[in-house]
Amino acid sequence: MKYKKNYIEMYPVLHCNLKCLNCSMASPYLKPEFESLEQFKKDCDALNKYYELDIARFTGGECTLHPEIVEFLKYPKEIGLAKMNCIITNGINLLSQPEEFWKNLDAINLSIYRDTNINYDKIIKKIEGYQKIYPKLQLRILTDMEVVKTLVGYQRDIVAKGSEVNIVNGHFKVMHHKDTLNTEEEALDIWKKCWLKDSAIAIYGGHFYRCPMTYVKAKLYEQSGIESPFDFSKDAIPLHQENTGELIKNMMESETNIQACRVCLGFNTGVDVPHRQMRPNEIKIEEI
Repeated sequence: MKYKKNYIEMYPVLHCNLKCLNCSMASPYLKPEFESLEQFKKDCDALNKYYELDIARFTGGECTLHPEIVEFLKYPKEIGLAKMNCIITNGINLLSQPEEFWKNLDAINLSIYRDTNINYDKIIKKIEGYQKIYPKLQLRILTDMEVVKTLVGYQRDIVAKGSEVNIVNGHFKVMHHKDTLNTEEEALDIWKKCWLKDSAIAIYGGHFYRCPMTYVKAKLYEQSGIESPFDFSKDAIPLHQENTGELIKNMMESETNIQACRVCLGFNTGVDVPHRQMRPNEIKIEEI
C-alpha cells in the first residue's frame, strides 16, 4: 500500500543567490553543495515504493542553481512517482533557462521580495511568454501586497490572470538562534503547533525527513565546526533499507517532536521580522 500525498519536497541545492534575513532554510549561511543526480534518482526510486504524489516540489535554497535541474524535473514523472512537478524560486535564474527547462516544467511558485532590485516585470513576462507555448505551465506568485503594487502593469489584473497572491506581509519567521536550547516540553509544544511537520516532508541525500530542519540544523553545526548538542541522524530515515516503509509509517504517526525542535524556534511560534537582504558582514554561521 502506498501513501497518497499532494507533494513532497526535493532539494537539488540548499544554498541560494539571495541573502534573506531569517531564511527558514538558513541558505545564506550554507556552503554551495549540489545533490548528486544519481543519488536523487535512487531516492525517488525508493520513495516510489511508499508514496504516490500529485506534485514533486523542488525547492532549496534556490533549486535553479543546480546545473542539472532539468534532469531533476523529469525523473519523478518518468517513473510515475508524481503527476507533475513544481519549483519554488526567486525567479532570478528563470531568464537564462533553456527551452528544455520550460518544456519539462509544470508549475512555478514565484517568491517576490521587496528591496532586491530584481526586475520582476521582466521575469513574469518571460513566464507568461512560455505559458503561451506550454499552456500547462502554472504560475503562483508568493509575495505581499506592497510588492504587488510595485509590479508595473500587474497591480490590477494579477489575480484576474489566475495567479494566486499569498499575502505574507513582507516578514520572515525567526527560526534560528544560536542560544536556542528548548526543554523537552518546549520542543513538544513547538512541534505540535508547527506547520512544517505536515507540509515540508522531504527527501534529501538518501534519507526521508518529516521536517527539513533536521538536515538544516545538522548542516549548520557541521559547517560551523560547533559540536551539535543532539544527534539529528535519529530523525533521518534511510530510504534504502528493508524496513524503510515501517520507519516512515512510525514517523508519520508519531506525536513526538524531532531532535531539531530542541534548537528551533518553530515556524508557527517564531517571531515575525521584516524581510530584507543581509550585508556580507552579517553572515556569520557561528552566530546563527
